[in-house]
Amino acid sequence: PSEDRHSSWVVLHKESILKRVNGALFADPSFKEYVRLASNTGIISTAIIKSTFPEYDADMITQFMVHFEIGQVVDLSQINTNMAPEGSTSSDLGPLLFIPALV
Repeated sequence: PSEDRHSSWVVLHKESILKRVNGALFADPSFKEYVRLASNTGIISTAIIKSTFPEYDADMITQFMVHFEIGQVVDLSQINTNMAPEGSTSSDLGPLLFIPALV
């Protein structure tokens, strides 16, 4: 998440964003909203957030998910490296988001 305290977002339609986030993360695979996150650990990278929600700022979505207690930001140094998302290295991960409901 951004450490810049000068950044802020005004979310006018939180229900719309919440529906989009919930649909992408928790939809049945047969639904059009479903997005395969390739995570059996519940940990996803900022890159996945950026590609899943290209119309939104990744930091805003991350903070939105933390605020609504959907996920928790974790640092790679806090977890075992074999729990990191597949195909990623510590240099390209950036902040990670742990989503317990995905485990």
